[in-house]
Amino acid sequence: MSSLFVRSALFLLIVSSFIFSQTIHPSFGAETTTSTCANTNINGVSASGSSQGFPPNSVVDNNFNTLWSVFGKGSWIQLDLGSSKNICSINIAWYKGDVRVNNFIISTSADGSTYKDVLISKSAGNTLTYEKYQIPTTFARYVKITVNGNTQNNYASVTEVKAQTTTSSQPQQTQCTTVTIKSPKASASQTGFPASNVLDNNLNTRWSNNGKGSWIQVDLGASKNICSVNIAWYKGNERQNNFVISTSKDGATFTNVLTSKSSGTTLNLEKYSFPITNGRYVKVTVNGNNQNDYASITEIKSSIQNSAPTTPPTTPPTTGNGGTGDNTGAGDGVKMIYPTLSGGETWFFNPTNPVDSQFDKNGAEISKNSDGSWHLQPGTTRMLAFTKSSGLPSDEVRSSLPTYDYSRLAQTGYFYKPTDWKNVEITIYVKVLSASGGGDEISLVSRSVRHSNNVHEGCGGSSYHNNIDFTNGKFKFKKEMWHVNYDIKPYSGITIGSTMDKWIGFKGVVYNLPDGSVKLESYVDKDNNNNWQKATEMVDKANWGNDMTHCNGKSAGAAVTWGSPMIIFKSNGVTYDFKKFSVRAIVPPA
Repeated sequence: MSSLFVRSALFLLIVSSFIFSQTIHPSFGAETTTSTCANTNINGVSASGSSQGFPPNSVVDNNFNTLWSVFGKGSWIQLDLGSSKNICSINIAWYKGDVRVNNFIISTSADGSTYKDVLISKSAGNTLTYEKYQIPTTFARYVKITVNGNTQNNYASVTEVKAQTTTSSQPQQTQCTTVTIKSPKASASQTGFPASNVLDNNLNTRWSNNGKGSWIQVDLGASKNICSVNIAWYKGNERQNNFVISTSKDGATFTNVLTSKSSGTTLNLEKYSFPITNGRYVKVTVNGNNQNDYASITEIKSSIQNSAPTTPPTTPPTTGNGGTGDNTGAGDGVKMIYPTLSGGETWFFNPTNPVDSQFDKNGAEISKNSDGSWHLQPGTTRMLAFTKSSGLPSDEVRSSLPTYDYSRLAQTGYFYKPTDWKNVEITIYVKVLSASGGGDEISLVSRSVRHSNNVHEGCGGSSYHNNIDFTNGKFKFKKEMWHVNYDIKPYSGITIGSTMDKWIGFKGVVYNLPDGSVKLESYVDKDNNNNWQKATEMVDKANWGNDMTHCNGKSAGAAVTWGSPMIIFKSNGVTYDFKKFSVRAIVPPA
């Protein structure tokens, strides 16, 4: 791959924002940063759909021989960075990228609900490796790539994706000011519509010429650091123009810095920003519009960087449940097996006021002990801890979610919201006082949303159970394929003996692996001294169970790879004291 191609590919970027009004000129990506742009972790991948054998997680497996693929314009794949970060570029390797040109849009979101388009572009069509698409630094958690077909068909097919972020804590506003431009010239002009009209500050005059590839060029007088070009289009409120902006230091050799479309919604100036480039000449080449092949521009202005931007201070490190990645202790002082995901969901039992905006005792009878711990009366108890962003969804809400279809959930990656708990570490400290009726276990239940066989044929009940038996000190796992249909593994791992009437800690850890399987781990603090040891572990390789197809799983033993807004602390007939319950979204091991 030649260095010339690399330089060219770096400039194949589109920056656009479709927030327009008739009185305010739109700004197309006005923020940039001088911080280093480096690869960042991708915490999860979801998609609008996928063809069999070409799942979304193929784009993050570091394997150019696998791919995500689905048929249809508008198909999308989404990256979850785990928390909002300063995104500066997205690197995409396209399937058959050396022969296909893909039309695509990159959009970002902080909450997974409201998205902003930050780049509209086409792939180069001449490489199988990564193409780097730079965007003005955008502070967001989710990155969505929407593919609108390619030059061969309407498939969306991507082999690999990497997201790059900066280390600065907030997006940095580049200071750009309008500069005087002169000496416009054009490839040709229609009679009565000369190139000079684009500099007369009059939106009622225009330069115009018929023919794709028509261009107009302006001179800044000397080489300057150009950060944006503002263009007002003739009939810009009804036409979308296809255009390329290129720059040159000598007026002879030009480099493309932006390929885009106008919004088609305004007669005023639209601002098109791009990574700061040094040049004297700016050329706008128009490749027709959605009505005809005319190039028609009423005004052009260019902005330059007037001073070197200052670097904002970086965010100071935090500790514990702030998500540093250390394992010294969570928000309640309990040691962490895996670091808290930066910006990820957390919940810590509030010993002063347990029933908060995330905890639902769900009918359990609990009372406070004199030592500050809490007491649970015996019964069939299902205490619930929710993500903060879910807002304590009721049974009715959890019974009316968009889908309970396991194949679709495997594609979207969550039941309720992108912020659902998926990769989690669940912690409890308990002292079991009595057990009756075969209720010798406590289960930590993850990845389910509604346990009722009257709701969607029980398909809200997909779940993993990390279990501890307090009478014999043994551990096991359960998989609920739907409610009620279990596959239960035998006891495994270490045996610590009866723990009745003594405080112990128990952790259940569940996280997805890059190959689409799911890892389950259980840990125990058997001496109540914050010294944790692994009790047992296993991997669900989509071969556990025999009835996931009841809810349209891809196979009888399909893994439960999707997230859920709630965790269940489950027991039957067990009386115990408890404290330091918590749930944290985690960063799984690489």
